[in-house]
Amino acid sequence: GGSTLNKAKASFTFDPNTLYDFSVTYDGTLVTVSVNGTLLITMTPSTSLPTGIVAVESKFQTTMMDSFCSN
Repeated sequence: GGSTLNKAKASFTFDPNTLYDFSVTYDGTLVTVSVNGTLLITMTPSTSLPTGIVAVESKFQTTMMDSFCSN
């Protein structure tokens, strides 16, 4: 199990059968989320982020990922 540190929402229209480049970054202060280079979310976590945990939630649709890279 895990815990939710913070939540944020953004609006973005996805086209079926189209590949998208998602970017989630954390600089020690801010989390940013971009799709195809367009910044959608900037937020400050309510506490420091734990290591080794990544979660993605997709409501009312199917989400597939073909690769994930963490640096």
